[in-house]
Amino acid sequence: MKKLQYVLLILFSTLCFSSQTFAISRTEQILQKANQGDAKAQFMVADLYYTGKLGPKNDKKAIEYYQKAANQGYAEAEYALGDMYYRGYGVPKNDTKAALWFEKAANHNYAYAYISIGYLYNQGEGVPQNTQTAIKWFEKGSDAGDTGAQMALASIYLQGKDVLKDVERSKSYLQKACTNKLQQACDILKTIDTK
Repeated sequence: MKKLQYVLLILFSTLCFSSQTFAISRTEQILQKANQGDAKAQFMVADLYYTGKLGPKNDKKAIEYYQKAANQGYAEAEYALGDMYYRGYGVPKNDTKAALWFEKAANHNYAYAYISIGYLYNQGEGVPQNTQTAIKWFEKGSDAGDTGAQMALASIYLQGKDVLKDVERSKSYLQKACTNKLQQACDILKTIDTK
């Protein structure tokens, strides 16, 4: 019995050690691919630096690797780089650069970028204010099921901001957001219907 326990202990220890070794070797493989120019690996390394899973959190190293991947047209990295510039993480806050990278990601059909670039055009942050361009991006986001984009469109048409006020169109976007389980949209829809 003791011999069996000993064998099981050794087997368990070996398995634990090998899984740690696998995790380390997997990270080393990703780093190697990133340093060989693989855009997806560069994005993964950037995320590891950004989240602190590759040592201490390091926004500057994250930016470096996001930039490498974004320069190769990797849409998720373009979006992440835009977000870093928009928030001022690891770089000085720069709405113009944020808009540039968000728009590149949106042009590569990265769904999260639609609302981000739409918002910047709607507010005139980093780009000239242009409601029609904002609407174009918000509509793409809405088509992708983004409730934030649906709410933005509802607001634009309800307020008549640089467009003809269109309560019915606003309600249709609120209904989409409500259908997508955004309670705020459902609540606003009820108040509009009772007026």
